[in-house]
Amino acid sequence: MSANLLSRRALLAAAAAVPALKTAKAAGPLEHVDLLIDWKPAPTYAGFYIARESGAFERRGLDVRIAEGRGASISTEVIGAGREHWIGSASGAATAIGRSKGQPVKSLAVYYHDTPTVLYSHTEKPIAAPQDLYGKKIGLVSGSITVEEYRGFLAANKLKRSKITELAVGQDATPLLSGEVDGLIDYAEITPTELTAQGHRITTLRRFRRSHLQPQSYRERGGLGLAGPLENRAQDRRRRARGLSVRARSSRGSGKNLLPPVPRPADPLPGRGHADRGPRARA
Repeated sequence: MSANLLSRRALLAAAAAVPALKTAKAAGPLEHVDLLIDWKPAPTYAGFYIARESGAFERRGLDVRIAEGRGASISTEVIGAGREHWIGSASGAATAIGRSKGQPVKSLAVYYHDTPTVLYSHTEKPIAAPQDLYGKKIGLVSGSITVEEYRGFLAANKLKRSKITELAVGQDATPLLSGEVDGLIDYAEITPTELTAQGHRITTLRRFRRSHLQPQSYRERGGLGLAGPLENRAQDRRRRARGLSVRARSSRGSGKNLLPPVPRPADPLPGRGHADRGPRARA
């Protein structure tokens, strides 16, 4: 079964498992919101789809349309521009890099406490510690925010890139399964989990969660969340009134979630280029 099909089935199954809770609707007309996710539908975004299908958005006066993105870095740029989309999802690294480039974005809420990025490999030839990277071939998706995360991880662990072979790869696990590379990078719950479900023995290096390029202030806030423009005060007030907060989070990570509880840049790599997945498996 392809990763694409498995991810979509898992997402649809999760949405279908939620009881329909559409009896209590908000009074008055619904406010339309275009929510930009930074890749294709995947388990990472299941909460948004469940909230929509269960009526949680509608009960708070919102008509939410979920738009598919083309990667975390691109989503950050689009949200910062504030024209087509003013709110959406992005990785912490993409948000931090966007801010460093002067893009007017901020973190609104965090739905991953830890960064889910991992480096995964075959258990028969595991990369289980940072030093295991030496002498290995690592596949990187050109233009992806995961390349920045990977290089930040190397710097944090004082590893020399000259001792690692980096290869440009596509957006699936084929290079690992064919033996072209020894390791790839993705979210723990996507490709590594899918490969394990298919019977492959996979080892994940999770230290991306504790030390990579993300600034200390972001690590305190969480791993992955929603982003929005810095200046949108009128919309902020309207959405607070409906329970959809876009208040900036404090340096210690306190702040309201986007949705109240539902009732029960890298150096180019040689080879072919790929859009920023940020990181996402094909879904």
